[in-house]
Amino acid sequence: ASFGFTLIEVVVSISLVALLSGALLVGFQGAQRSSSARHAAEEFAGFLRETAALAVNGVKDPSCGPGPSCSQYVVSYTSGSGTYDRKSVGVASGVVQTLPPGTTFSASGSLTYSLAPPVLTVDAATGRLSPADTLPVPVAHVSDPKSSRNVCVGGTGSVFVTKATC
Repeated sequence: ASFGFTLIEVVVSISLVALLSGALLVGFQGAQRSSSARHAAEEFAGFLRETAALAVNGVKDPSCGPGPSCSQYVVSYTSGSGTYDRKSVGVASGVVQTLPPGTTFSASGSLTYSLAPPVLTVDAATGRLSPADTLPVPVAHVSDPKSSRNVCVGGTGSVFVTKATC
């Protein structure tokens, strides 16, 4: 009786382990990119919620003079960039934020939040969003467009993140 393994058995076993390891690594990298895009979308959604709260509460930018437009806020984002900003209407500069590394916006646009009592309204570049409208703002990992998440902005300031369409 012979004990041990033949050279062929050892080579086949090592090949199978290498093949399975490679498949797991590829799957892990895809999951990591998807998680990164989801995190970036959630971060931007939180920024939009904060902006809506500023407008609803009538918080005025300290560098803005007296006037009702000082509690209206514009959020801008640029395609191919991970940078977005919020500034009060009538103010030259504001708060600038950056998405996590490796993530970017897949579209450009701006949103204006203003309180028209008793309702918060949101205007996009295409015009005022009705209460039933939602505007998708796509966020993706730069090396994997399939990892895209939509930050869906409603006409009354509601915000949610989804992988599906808004």
